[in-house]
Order: sequence, then structure tokens, then C-alpha cells
Amino acid sequence: MTGTAFRRLWIGLIALLVAVIIGGSLWPMGVPSIDAGLDKFEHFFSYLILMLISSGIVAPERLWRLSIRCFLLGLGLELAQAFWTETRQGDWVDLLVNTAGILTAWAMVGGGRAGWAQKLESWLARRRQT
Repeated sequence: MTGTAFRRLWIGLIALLVAVIIGGSLWPMGVPSIDAGLDKFEHFFSYLILMLISSGIVAPERLWRLSIRCFLLGLGLELAQAFWTETRQGDWVDLLVNTAGILTAWAMVGGGRAGWAQKLESWLARRRQT
């Protein structure tokens, strides 16, 4: 797989993940969830995974921009739940939990570790040559 094809694969995966987060956030709810802890875990884990996967194709010096974009996605979805849905409600605690997931991912991939997917691609290419 070439660099361009590899990058397209990652962008497609990121777009799919964003679509799942948007759909999960705005899809009409049937019966409200009883377990608030599970809801908070879903928020934390969703934004942690989004940030980790997205950081794979981001240069380390642009990691802060990715973090802001992830935060703005969460903020936008909480506002959308508050003002544009009838079965959902915006929750500032959810936004804080999203942010905790983003910051946890930053701690994992900061310090020059962003761009890890490109490093993985290079490693796989070298392995194929041997």
C-alpha cells in the first residue's frame, strides 16, 4: 500500500468514526439510559479513540489543532442536543468527559509520538522488503 492509499484509509476510518459519534449523539433515544456511568465511559472512550486514531496522521506540531477540532466536535454536538433534538439534552458534564478523553489521548501521543501511523507504514514497508 502506498503512502497516499494508506493516508486515504486512515482518513476514511476517521470519517467513519466521526459519523458514528455524530449519529450516536443525535440519533433519537428511545428509553433513557439508566446507567449514567456507562454513558460517561462512552463519551470518554469515543473521544479518546477519535483523538488516538486521528493523531496517527497528524504531525506532532499540529496535535493542538486536532485537539481543538475534537473539542469543537463535542461542543457542537452537545449544543445540537440541547437546541435541535427533542429526545436528547446537552450536558456540560459530557463535554468535560469528552475533553478528558482528548487530554488523555494527548498525554499518550504527545511528545513527538503523533504521526505514529506514518511510522507504522514505514516499518511495514521495510518488513515487506526483507
